Amino acid sequence: GNSRIVCGALIVTNGGVLQVWSGPTNAANPNYGALVSAAQNLGVGANSWIYCRSDGDNGGSPLFRAATMDVATGGGIDADIWGFALMKGPGRGTTMYGGAGHAGPGTGAGAGVAYGSATAPVTPGSGGGGTESSEGGGAIRVEVTRTLTLDGTLRANSWNAPGVHHAGGSGGAIYLRC
Repeated sequence: GNSRIVCGALIVTNGGVLQVWSGPTNAANPNYGALVSAAQNLGVGANSWIYCRSDGDNGGSPLFRAATMDVATGGGIDADIWGFALMKGPGRGTTMYGGAGHAGPGTGAGAGVAYGSATAPVTPGSGGGGTESSEGGGAIRVEVTRTLTLDGTLRANSWNAPGVHHAGGSGGAIYLRC
């Protein structure tokens, strides 16, 4: 089943780290791979991080829910390269030269197709098309019912592929609903 953390308040501080690993999802009910739900505040202090990893095979991704959320300067939520695995995802490249697509198509021979929503992105990025390509960026989904204070960093990037002629994965998604 899907992982769940349900609490009154969750604060990551003093250089702390919280890792949230998602399971697969069927994209119906529930439409997340892991749930982190705080009835009051979800906070990330300075020099503290939440790392969220999407399921590399089917894209199940974490969902963060809270009444308020505070992300301090120097802290943040990081989903870099934690999206679909190499050669996985709906926008994966189809050759070692095929860059993955996401909100738009990829580039190169065997480029991946566009998928997901450009206005409400909730899906992770796809992996590049070769064994020496890069993974896609993960997905960060935040639902806040009252106040979101974002002074820190949210990121869901892919990385450059290590080989000269190898394709990159696509960037992930950051979706904030307040």
